[in-house]
Amino acid sequence: MAVAAMLAAGCSDTITKTLTGGPGTSRPATPAAVPQHPASALAAGLKAAGLPVTHLIIYTPSTDPNHEMGRQGGYTSKVAWVDQRAEHAGAGKPVTADERGDVSYGGGIEVFPTAAGARQQADYIQGFGPMLADGYDFTVGGALLRLSKYLTPAQAQAYKAAFTAAVSR
Repeated sequence: MAVAAMLAAGCSDTITKTLTGGPGTSRPATPAAVPQHPASALAAGLKAAGLPVTHLIIYTPSTDPNHEMGRQGGYTSKVAWVDQRAEHAGAGKPVTADERGDVSYGGGIEVFPTAAGARQQADYIQGFGPMLADGYDFTVGGALLRLSKYLTPAQAQAYKAAFTAAVSR
């Protein structure tokens, strides 16, 4: 309930695109088109806390690049965003539309039905080692926050604090 109120209170401007088709296709989000699911509400909480969450992508089961949304053991909602600080520190070039969902350019949130599911996903990601798991991963309840390795530890801690507060609402 508080999450829905947060979206209605003007945080919906953080949601700039909703993927609706295949890779590389998107259309501007309208209030009616924006799904009100937990991951997008948590991202709105990060934005409300003053974090530079831009180019938010709200995934649906048909646009989820990992094909895990709604499936057994998978997440129930997922978002990704760009944080310009990670973008500039990492690639040294502006992120393209096709790269916006890549956590290395900012971050993402995956919400699971249980805390154990979120922890299992975090452990799975960390199991890949430095090749894929060199960013920051934090779980609070059934939510997993994934952040770019290009953010500084202090920046990641600011996200973690805002994320923890948003999950607790």
